[in-house]
Amino acid sequence: MKVLGIVASYRKNGNTELMVKEAAKACIKSGSQVELVRLTDLVFKECTGCMSCIGKGVKCHINDDMEFLFEKVMDADGLIIGSPVYFLSPLGILKIVIDRFLMVGSKIAKNLIENKIKRAVTIGTAGLKNWNLQLPLLNIFPLSIGFRIMGSEMIFAPGPGEALLNPESVQKAYALGKALVKGEKIPAPEGFCPVCYGNFFEFLDSEEVNCPVCNLKGKILKDNGSSKIIFPESPFKETRWHPLKMKEHMEGWVKASIIPFKENLPKIKELRKPYKELDSLWINPKTSHD
Repeated sequence: MKVLGIVASYRKNGNTELMVKEAAKACIKSGSQVELVRLTDLVFKECTGCMSCIGKGVKCHINDDMEFLFEKVMDADGLIIGSPVYFLSPLGILKIVIDRFLMVGSKIAKNLIENKIKRAVTIGTAGLKNWNLQLPLLNIFPLSIGFRIMGSEMIFAPGPGEALLNPESVQKAYALGKALVKGEKIPAPEGFCPVCYGNFFEFLDSEEVNCPVCNLKGKILKDNGSSKIIFPESPFKETRWHPLKMKEHMEGWVKASIIPFKENLPKIKELRKPYKELDSLWINPKTSHD
């Protein structure tokens, strides 16, 4: 099994990197081939929204390390992904990577239908339990590129390396590596989305909720004054991440939206003209940061 460990942290040998390495140790022990990559060692630029990768089917024009990363990711059978929380959510560099999804989106959906299932585990690190929305947002990355999540854990330790002082944290990370190799899913806690491990939901009505990350619906079961959320027996099939639904989204919506846009472009250009009068209002700092 080829395993790629991805660390989205600037702190070398900080909590995130250490926990990813701990999970990697379990994979190495099982005989897996493991490689590690720090996203912060690579150069990534933001998606410009030009849509050439979809509309023209050409290679992304941005010259950075994104193609290198996606090639490594798609060559792997399993992923270990870790990110710290700076303020409520994963590190910004991971969001840049997610936003470049379109350059490989259509290929991923096609490959998933034809080939074997790929697996991922994810690790979030943070200082305080009630100051993060980490896991469902972190898990958008592996889910969007066609990997099913076998386990997802938060590790709480404020200072760099302090996660090693908690044996339970180390054991959790190692268990994730074992789950990845064996393909044995570590279930999400009760009341959490079984696919993205999120615990925030849209209330559709008094009897049904929806996971906004997975678009997975669950029924609210009330009994003796308490309530819990019941999800379908095969939840992944009901999510937006299922390969058939991803393929439908890429071809039936993303690609299909380009045709009416081109037809409406002359009208849009006319409607834009009055807004150009406001271009004199832009402000910029006097100093340059180049």
